[in-house]
Amino acid sequence: MADIKCTYQKIIKEIEINQNQGLLKLIDLYRNLSSSERELIRKFVDNNIANRLISYSFLMAVESVRKKSKEKLLDGLIAQSIEDSRVDYRDNVIILFLLYNSAKRLGEDFNAIIGRVAELSSPLFAEFLRGFIKRDDLHLDPMKLSGYKIVEYPEFNYVWAGNDDNKCKDEWGRSGGFKLLMQQFTKFLMRRIPIKGLTRSIV
Repeated sequence: MADIKCTYQKIIKEIEINQNQGLLKLIDLYRNLSSSERELIRKFVDNNIANRLISYSFLMAVESVRKKSKEKLLDGLIAQSIEDSRVDYRDNVIILFLLYNSAKRLGEDFNAIIGRVAELSSPLFAEFLRGFIKRDDLHLDPMKLSGYKIVEYPEFNYVWAGNDDNKCKDEWGRSGGFKLLMQQFTKFLMRRIPIKGLTRSIV
């Protein structure tokens, strides 16, 4: 445990200097650890690093298309595996829609990629990922479901379609998107919320 913690702390210092390079090192470390060691990494993650991981997952949804890179798709999902839905599960879901859309654009098998990352994840987050690919609304427009829109020029990007982030999230939460989420993930949420100490109403 001491060696893993020491390595993690060194990477955190690097993240403070060069965020993307440091996060990539964390992802590379995580994917090569044993199950028990990955569990330790997830326990070490605080909200600051969790938010950086979510941002990196979003960046990989974009960069995977720009670079035509399956590996960046995988990195984006592993970032979420490390973050382990620590801050706000809605962010995870929204970015999963973006990663799903990126995979479609690249012609990659998102189910297979999800399966690989689920094997690296905590049991609950693995359940979360597998639940996502079983959603009965994935045949619909993932951009509409995510609340983002695509910008192609001057380069590919995902741009938030609303004006106020929290307001748009709340509207998404009251919409059919949240209803579908609840249908798919009720069991997950009921088990997750007490663990994370969330106070947000889910009804």
